[in-house]
Amino acid sequence: MFNILGVLLIACSTMFLATEPMEIADNELTWEPQGVIVDYIHLTPKFPAFSSDTSVIEFELINDSETTYLYGLYTTLLRQIDESWYIVPHYQGFLFRDVAIFLPGNEKHIFEFSVQEIHGILEEGTYALALNLYFHSGSREPDVCGSRIIPRIVLGTFSISNENK
Repeated sequence: MFNILGVLLIACSTMFLATEPMEIADNELTWEPQGVIVDYIHLTPKFPAFSSDTSVIEFELINDSETTYLYGLYTTLLRQIDESWYIVPHYQGFLFRDVAIFLPGNEKHIFEFSVQEIHGILEEGTYALALNLYFHSGSREPDVCGSRIIPRIVLGTFSISNENK
C-alpha cells in the first residue's frame, strides 16, 4: 500500500453533521496556487460526477515521474464560479492528522477525501481538490526560494449534482 513516515501530530476532529449545503460567501478569497502545478502527477476521481449526498470521494494519485514525493492529508477544496476558483472553507475547528506519506516514482495510491466530514454537503457545481506534494528528503530540491520550499500541486476535478452518480 504505502509507507507512513510518521505521525507528527494526531489531532482530534469532531464530525459535524450538515443538513444544508455549504455556501461560498461573496467575500471569499479566490484561490492562487502557492506552488507549481505539475502534469506528471495526477489526482483522478473514481467517477467524474457525484451526488450532493456523497460522503467520501475516492481519487487515484499517480506519480508518472522517477522522483519520490511526500504528501499529507491536508487538502484544499476549490469551487469554480464563472472562470475563477474559490476556496471552500473547512468546518471551523476541523483539524487534519499531520502525516507524511511516501509516493515513490511510477507508483499510485488511493486517496480518500471525506467531503461531509470536512466541508458538509456541497452545492451543485464544479470542484477541484488541491493536494501539495514535496520532494522526499533523499532527493535534491531544485525549487527552494530562500528558506521556503515550493510544493508541487495536483488538482483533481469533479462535479456535484443533485442526481445520483
